[in-house]
Amino acid sequence: MNNVAYQIAIIQAEIQGQKVSHILHLILSIITCGLWIVVWLLVTLSASIERNRLKSKLKDLYWRQTL
Repeated sequence: MNNVAYQIAIIQAEIQGQKVSHILHLILSIITCGLWIVVWLLVTLSASIERNRLKSKLKDLYWRQTL
């Protein structure tokens, strides 16, 4: 397996592994009377930004591998 293919496999695994536990955040929001919603939004936004960054990097690696 060459270096680019290895990097692609690692990024794909990272994308699959990043999931926000919405049920947990909902329960914490209910327990804290809504105060946890701010944290929930920040975690979700951060995860979304990171996932988009990884997908962009993955596209670049695919192109690099095909050239």
